[in-house]
Amino acid sequence: MFDRHLRVNVEGFYTDYTDLQVSVLEPSTTGTQTITGNAGKARYTGGEFEMAVLPLKGWEVDVTVGYVIPKFLEYKTSATTDIADIAKFGSTSKATTNLRVQYTLPHLAGGDLTLAGNWAYLSSRYFGSNPLTAPFLQAIRAPGWNNVGAQITLANIPMGSIGKSLEVQLYGKNLLNSFQRVDGVDFGSLGYGVNGYGPGREFGVALSAAF
Repeated sequence: MFDRHLRVNVEGFYTDYTDLQVSVLEPSTTGTQTITGNAGKARYTGGEFEMAVLPLKGWEVDVTVGYVIPKFLEYKTSATTDIADIAKFGSTSKATTNLRVQYTLPHLAGGDLTLAGNWAYLSSRYFGSNPLTAPFLQAIRAPGWNNVGAQITLANIPMGSIGKSLEVQLYGKNLLNSFQRVDGVDFGSLGYGVNGYGPGREFGVALSAAF
């Protein structure tokens, strides 16, 4: 729309599962073991919104927002026990958001310079599904977190007879230095649960060349 200055995509989905498979930890003679079983019936309902805007020459703004509502309709742990009302969807965030703003300067003799910043949000999520066999499910739950990054990229740097072009990028990741839980395991039968964390604030340089 607006002479190719605005693009919008909207998507909705509705998915029914029968015999949805889940992985759970259960006690064994050696401690714990991971098994895959049929949780039963589940439903995913949600949507996604994407927008790209070119407000001024050299500028680009990209926004993505997603939301999903997962629901167990049936989760039988035995012939008589159905925990659909208390079961959790492992590693599933209901809300996700991404925002990226970048500006590309007019072409320079030494290449094309782009400045960019991005923000991402991921809502809370569980690492497991059955609270009856995972007593630490709530304790190792990942809270929602924000991730902020930035990049300075110089692309299409002339290489003369050596090659086609060179690209150099300076970047920063997780600039808020937030502790982000990226996975978790509930060793309920052993009396504890553990979390894995992503890297903290990070800076780097990336170099690539085309020949």
